[in-house]
Amino acid sequence: GESEVWGKGLPPSGETGKVLTEFLQKNYPDPLGASFQWGKTLRDYGDIIYQGTDSWRNGYYDVRQGFAAAYLISGSREWADALDRTVRHYLDVDTIHWSEAHPDHVGLPHGYGINHTSMDPWNPITRANGVFAAAHLWANSEYYDAALKMAEQVARTGRAVGAVSVRDHAGILMTLATAYRETGDPLFKEAGKRLIEDIAENRVDPRRGTYPEVHGNWNYRGNVPWMVAQLMEPLYIFYEATGDVQAASLMVGLADSILAENQTRGVPGDIHGYSHNPHFTKNSGYHVLIAPCLFYAYDLTGDESFKEAAQAAWEQTVREETINSVINCFWNTPALLYYLREFERSPPKTDTGGQ
Repeated sequence: GESEVWGKGLPPSGETGKVLTEFLQKNYPDPLGASFQWGKTLRDYGDIIYQGTDSWRNGYYDVRQGFAAAYLISGSREWADALDRTVRHYLDVDTIHWSEAHPDHVGLPHGYGINHTSMDPWNPITRANGVFAAAHLWANSEYYDAALKMAEQVARTGRAVGAVSVRDHAGILMTLATAYRETGDPLFKEAGKRLIEDIAENRVDPRRGTYPEVHGNWNYRGNVPWMVAQLMEPLYIFYEATGDVQAASLMVGLADSILAENQTRGVPGDIHGYSHNPHFTKNSGYHVLIAPCLFYAYDLTGDESFKEAAQAAWEQTVREETINSVINCFWNTPALLYYLREFERSPPKTDTGGQ
């Protein structure tokens, strides 16, 4: 069911739940061991190698919320233990506990890097949602306090105001939106509202509804759906928690821009999820992150085109065996499961061996 802690989610049942459960079982048979490149030393324990840069992930992209999602879908204690392990490392090693040069960094995580502390805080992974999830799952007040400290720091310093990348805004807004949902503290609501106004006034193209990005194309700014989805999620959470119409309007505009600019005309769900660059091969691997956000837009508007695209995108990623990695962009699958069950359209039956 629904709760303030987990947002939208349902126990896995029916064909959709079966597909996701089998995906986890087949691709991650040993979450605490060989399924991931876990660190072995005292300092590295609890973190995972990021193969893209041969460095430590430091939670990239959202390992914590991905593990929480895997636990909710599978019910396996191993995923809960993996979440606890990675949050423990995140707070002990990745988090900045003191800085004379940058007191505004205290309480925030280093970005991914070669020794856990080589990169300054990076907004896209400054996401408190997974830390809150671990706090509730394990009744751990230390985790809860750390998530609140992160949120208080970004709220008081106005972090990400003036940012020029959608995922910079997204990571910080996720922290503010979930902190407000948790506490009702006006500090987080006011900071979130400032950030939303910055997005609306300085970044989103009001004619297109899109957040113009350079990811994948330096010459032309356009929609990057897998990064736009990262912003749509906290916009929806913020709207649900506050009733803020501007947040809802931005979210729906972003969804509409995905259908207009990134979806093959006449083919619902055939979304070029990685980049707006037309020379790139279409990648359906981010559909599990994009589809629930299209459902959010349907939830707010009743526009059938959003629902049809979301359902078709899910069916395509199952058919093409491209469900995203649990340590990358898997984290919003409980919401996807909720909506797919809500609208009772089952995905095609097929093998789910790929990622």
